[in-house]
Amino acid sequence: ATTTATTTATTTATTSTTTDAGAADVPDSNSKAAADDADAGAEEVLAADVDPNALLESLTEFDFDNLVEDANGLLVPGPAGQSAPARSASAMSVGKPLPDERATATPSTTARKEPPKKNGEKKKNGPKIRKNCRVKVKKKHLIRSIKADEHKAAFDLVSKFPRGDRNFFGKVIGKANGSLWSIEFDELPLDSKKFPIARTNIKVLAAQETEKEFDREEEEMIEKCAGNKPSRRSIEKECVQEFLSLSLEEQKSAKSYAQKFGPGEGEAIQWTILADNEQIVTDAMGEEAANKSPFKVDIPWDPDVNKVDYNETFFKFFFPSLAGKAKLLDKWLSDPRCPRYDTAKNDKIVFHREDDEDPDKLIRLCITLMIVGSLKVQNGVENLWKRGPSEGFEPHANFGQFIPANYFECFVAGFPFLWCDEKYWYTDPKLLPWEVVLPFFDECNSKRNTLLAVIYLLLDESMSGWRPKTSKTGGLQNISHEPRKPVDLGTMIKNGAECITGIMAFNDIVQGPVQQREKKYLSEETKTKTHMPNGEDMYCHIAECLRQAEGAQLREGGWMGGDAWFGSVPCAIELMKILGIYSTFIVKQNTAYFPMEALHAVLRARYPDNAAGHWVVMKAVIAEVDVFVMAYAWSNKGVSYIVSTCGTTVQHMEPYVSKFEDVFGNVNTKELARPTIAHILYEFLPSIDEHNKARQASLALEKCWPTKAAYFRVMTTLIGMAVVDLMRWDRHKRGRNNRANGKFEDNFDIKKLANLICKPLRPGGYLHYRDLNRSQPTARGSVDETSLRRISNLDGETSHPATNKSTSKQRVRQRCCFICRQYMDISKVPRTQWECARCTMPLCNKCRGREKTCLQEHRESDDPVIGCGLRPRKGDKFVLPTEYKKYDVCTPAATPSPPSRGGQKRSRNVYESEDVESRRETRSQSQPRRSIRSK
Repeated sequence: ATTTATTTATTTATTSTTTDAGAADVPDSNSKAAADDADAGAEEVLAADVDPNALLESLTEFDFDNLVEDANGLLVPGPAGQSAPARSASAMSVGKPLPDERATATPSTTARKEPPKKNGEKKKNGPKIRKNCRVKVKKKHLIRSIKADEHKAAFDLVSKFPRGDRNFFGKVIGKANGSLWSIEFDELPLDSKKFPIARTNIKVLAAQETEKEFDREEEEMIEKCAGNKPSRRSIEKECVQEFLSLSLEEQKSAKSYAQKFGPGEGEAIQWTILADNEQIVTDAMGEEAANKSPFKVDIPWDPDVNKVDYNETFFKFFFPSLAGKAKLLDKWLSDPRCPRYDTAKNDKIVFHREDDEDPDKLIRLCITLMIVGSLKVQNGVENLWKRGPSEGFEPHANFGQFIPANYFECFVAGFPFLWCDEKYWYTDPKLLPWEVVLPFFDECNSKRNTLLAVIYLLLDESMSGWRPKTSKTGGLQNISHEPRKPVDLGTMIKNGAECITGIMAFNDIVQGPVQQREKKYLSEETKTKTHMPNGEDMYCHIAECLRQAEGAQLREGGWMGGDAWFGSVPCAIELMKILGIYSTFIVKQNTAYFPMEALHAVLRARYPDNAAGHWVVMKAVIAEVDVFVMAYAWSNKGVSYIVSTCGTTVQHMEPYVSKFEDVFGNVNTKELARPTIAHILYEFLPSIDEHNKARQASLALEKCWPTKAAYFRVMTTLIGMAVVDLMRWDRHKRGRNNRANGKFEDNFDIKKLANLICKPLRPGGYLHYRDLNRSQPTARGSVDETSLRRISNLDGETSHPATNKSTSKQRVRQRCCFICRQYMDISKVPRTQWECARCTMPLCNKCRGREKTCLQEHRESDDPVIGCGLRPRKGDKFVLPTEYKKYDVCTPAATPSPPSRGGQKRSRNVYESEDVESRRETRSQSQPRRSIRSK
């Protein structure tokens, strides 16, 4: 951002084109602009006081391509075989663009125009021409096919329209001859409707396409309302041509430049050109705000990281409040329309813990786990909940030790709906509007307003990556594509960063064109005119700058800076007139009221051989606001254009270091002088780019948590931004504190901060799914350590040893619940891994539709069979008498068993299986089994 190169611009009557690749508006087609210039020349001829029939007869054979510039810079017919002269890059004269210039101009923004087709790509053709299809032909092509002596009525009818791009509609009769097609036009007389037209001059209409008199609406309005009134751009073009026609010596010594914006005598902006030895030495903004703190709240901090609770600081000062969100998530999961309803019901998932000190602790735990994911090698729920050794050096993350996977999956599904209106909860995911996440953005912006006292604000944009697979937008209302961004596809967020700390002060989602027009300063209720001389409507970039300043609560008398998307002379004027805010911007494509060509011409005239390290300044008063513009050459070819309402242009003490390669390929450096206002702007410009790099490349939460939920991805981006903001807060504190450890400060990156945020997840920390004051429970409930314990053998092992078939997973020791055997068949009794801590009876802690749980019934019973410790038993042998079975018992009749065969096992009664298994397990624990051969 500090070395942005701006190429010379070519301005025409209808479009302003730039060949720079950084955030520039895509120009209209250059071929169309050339044709419009040719039409304008034809109109000037028609407007003269001469015989119109003679003129029209001459226009039928007029060579529009053979145009040359006269001494005044106007296009006139030239001799046969002579074409328009080529323009040099330094002269910046205006005329027909060269072929090379059109080929090298590449679009750099998304919503304006598609990039040019690469070699080998097929060109998308329009509808094919066929018989009876609707077509349109421009007046300049139709009049050439009409002979005035044979079809005088038709010729007169077409000639009465002064503009050559007026459309005539008709239908195709058939092919005439070669590349000519016979067209029957609607508006021509009955006896002269059919004329042959070349295929290249015919435009086939698509189905249900509107038949407009002019292709461009703005030209139609100019034709109907303004008549022949010249536009502001055409008037500025005449001023530029007049200035460029001066000699180099006159341009070098020029003291002023009159930039006209209207045809009137006094409708011009008088720019004063400062001499080479003159500079702006007084800063209109002053230096009162230089030493003020950028924080409203003094957050507790210490250079020793062990004395700072970064998790508490993160959720209290940088993340929206989680109060009541656990109860909302439980409410969302309790509705049958919820996609996770069955999971939450079957597993009895509850996030809100009424008896806990923090009832919303599980929501906080899940967000902390999302940050922990950036420290692990694996990504995704499926991989991060694995345990044991992995394929490489690092073992699996085993996030199940913090919270079960089904809990986290329910959190991921419901997290985007915790801040939105309940009417969006169960809407089709493909139809969810931006209102789902906008309240979350508002909460984040409110947190920053409480924390920051913004005096210096820098504007740029960020991207939340999103690449749809099966649909056009992947569940979002719209997606943006910015080719120059490292993450070029997804949700674009216009944001402003506080310049001193680099913390994001305001974020604004770029929605669809209709929604963007409904925002402040653009909607019908809040739409206003600008304070510029012509009183134009509010431009989109101006409205965005005003909303950013208000959203960040930038104080009156503060400063705003930004790149070329935000920068223009009207934007600097409106910020001062409406909000009283000083500003400095880079200017590239928004050249309204900006004397770019004149600045460039004076710069090249003063320093023709070596312009690097020099600048030219012009100042003026527009709408009672002092403003100056500057062209700064940061290399012999690269020139940056700046507009500002504050600052000085004297040389800064720190030079700009330019790097370049010599003829041998070695990198050399050269120190160049730089004005003060440019130095300040370029020091602040990389702030948001570095913020995006830390979030996208280093922290990479979006890559760590792949998802198909579009709005969960957007909220993941906001979590990453909050983590980077916390890191920049600590860096600001650490840089201002002399007691901070310098070695730790140099190595303090976003990964270390994420590690410090997740410190409460360590054993003994306050973020945990299980209640550590009690025994370790299962995922389905919690019990007292004096009641139950895990089933184990004599050696205390709670699982069977691993076999060759299951080397990475051990089988837990389980037995059938003894109390449940009273109510169901032994084949249906659930198995449990818990036993009574006193009498070792296998028990579960569930009621299963009964009034009491199995543990309660066992502890409260006085029965010697069911009660606890009321009957002596050998080992862990538990036999349930038949009279205790409370279900329908149908004992089959006794039948003689078949004779036993060698190698076959003898069948057992199903009711004896549990007792036999118990005896076998008791025998295996008491003595090892010997083989038959050894016996």
